[in-house]
Amino acid sequence: MKYTDSNLYKSERRDISDVLELINYRPRTIDSYLQSIFECCTWLN
Repeated sequence: MKYTDSNLYKSERRDISDVLELINYRPRTIDSYLQSIFECCTWLN
């Protein structure tokens, strides 16, 4: 499942995205990180 289709961890993903934008990560890199983090968190649950 794509993380953008889920409401799970929404506020946490937004916080991470904000930090990554502040340190000038590219949008595609941010998307990849968020997807990886989402998959890891859902797997751990």
